[in-house]
Amino acid sequence: WKDAAWTRGTATQVSGLSNNVVAQRMRVFGKCNIDIQEKSYLQLLWEEALNPLYVFQVASIAIWCVEEYYYYSAAIFVISLASIGSTLVSTKHTARRVRAMANYVCTVRVLRSNVWSDMESSELVPGDVVDLAEPGLDVVPCDMVLLEGNCIVDESMLTGESVPESKVSVVSGDHVLESIDMAAHTFDPAVSRHIVFAGTRIIRARKARSSYPGSSSNSAQPFRATSMVLRTGFCTTKGTLVRSILFPHATKFRFYRDAMRFVWCLAGIACIGFIVNTINLHRLGVSPGEIAIKALDLITVAVPPALPASMSIGMVFAARRLRKAGIFCISPSRINVASKVAVVVFDKTGTLTEEGMDVLGVQTVSQTLGEFDELQTDPWELENTSTMQDPDKDAKFGGRGLSVDVALATCHSLSIVDDTLVGDPLEIKMVEFSGWSIDERNTTSDPHETPTITACPPQSSHQDIRVIVRCFEFAPELRRSSVVTSDLNGRQLAAYVKGAPEVIRDLCHPESVPKNYDTVLNTHTQGGYRVISLAGRVLDMDAAQLLNRKNIESCCASFEMLEYAH
Repeated sequence: WKDAAWTRGTATQVSGLSNNVVAQRMRVFGKCNIDIQEKSYLQLLWEEALNPLYVFQVASIAIWCVEEYYYYSAAIFVISLASIGSTLVSTKHTARRVRAMANYVCTVRVLRSNVWSDMESSELVPGDVVDLAEPGLDVVPCDMVLLEGNCIVDESMLTGESVPESKVSVVSGDHVLESIDMAAHTFDPAVSRHIVFAGTRIIRARKARSSYPGSSSNSAQPFRATSMVLRTGFCTTKGTLVRSILFPHATKFRFYRDAMRFVWCLAGIACIGFIVNTINLHRLGVSPGEIAIKALDLITVAVPPALPASMSIGMVFAARRLRKAGIFCISPSRINVASKVAVVVFDKTGTLTEEGMDVLGVQTVSQTLGEFDELQTDPWELENTSTMQDPDKDAKFGGRGLSVDVALATCHSLSIVDDTLVGDPLEIKMVEFSGWSIDERNTTSDPHETPTITACPPQSSHQDIRVIVRCFEFAPELRRSSVVTSDLNGRQLAAYVKGAPEVIRDLCHPESVPKNYDTVLNTHTQGGYRVISLAGRVLDMDAAQLLNRKNIESCCASFEMLEYAH
């Protein structure tokens, strides 16, 4: 479902939703919470009792009782009962933990019928306008699109990534609301940078001048971090994750196939024994009832009577050991499958490798030689290093005014929270290597305006400070990020681009690419190093604000390679 106004690029009107619209959408979408219906012990017992192994064991106990094997039958019954009970308790306990983790309700400030009021997040419906900057709102209760202000969130619960994500508000003309696909489970990367997902933790919410009215108690408050609800409950990204946990896709493993082959082999042996035993007993003149009991008894011997109980007890102990490590399993039978996993493949740095990376050094381009210089590991050697030494190439490629240390200090999307740099660890290492300090400051006289990120070189004058005017964050489909910088007076505009070496090479003037570009790149990558290329260009002051990302990042001059090492 998608509001017709969103397809036209229009968010909820400034007065908020009316009570009639809220009541209608509440009937359609229900409460804004992920409330998992917990199965009772009786339901769990019924599902566990229908396990084929337990059905077979019940039949076996009945046959043994007919043959007056009372003590043996009682022992197997007690063991089976204990294993079923342990499985039920373990499953119930894990289900409660998952329910507690999924269900979250908090107090939010919502605009309805031109009035801001506090209410529980379970009362939210798609289209509601919420203020994310309200104190006490730590975890986002539903999927929202950021309308005003910006925020930094921790999405580790959903993605496993420990790096905080920056979220920016939608801008008129970006066509974000029109491009949102509500039928898809995930959003396009270009849209996700405006979406605050349910279950994410808000690290910082920064207010901006709001077009929505003030409240009756504080009508003079014109600054907020407003967002509009898109999805609620199980329709959110968090809800989709919970559904995948509760109802995993059916999988076929060789373990199950081999187990079934083993059972069928035992069944075949039992059938052969059943036929042979029946014939022999008939020849001896045994009554039909006695023949049936003896033949069925032979079948029960084919399958170990304590096998189901042993497997259940083993899974219970395995589940307890996993729970101590913070791993919860709501389907104990999956533990047997996990034990057969032979290869696990990860694609994230820090999973198979040790945490953190350090900057090995920087290789700058010598334009007089047309190739990379030697690797520089001392950041002081880069201070005031110009990217061009040849005046002719300097004018041709637009490299005048570019500096290697400025590129390292400004080409990032880091933020500052409580005087600490927050963002990509690789970018933090890059800034630390440059020796520059990062700060936030207001470039205007309005104290409510969003401060800009500035970079200040060590032991330098006020004129050397660089301001990040525009920031284009890393896009996976583009494999690069870029910034536009200036001095404090808004002059000396320059663009710096950082990304995959093969991508940056295609953005640069062919004549500015070093002759040994591929050779140096292959040497470092084959040595196990992480390599990032940087390029830049000087921008015209009049056209800088009118250029889009594609134009800003094109026609650059290649001037350095940055190597990371564990």
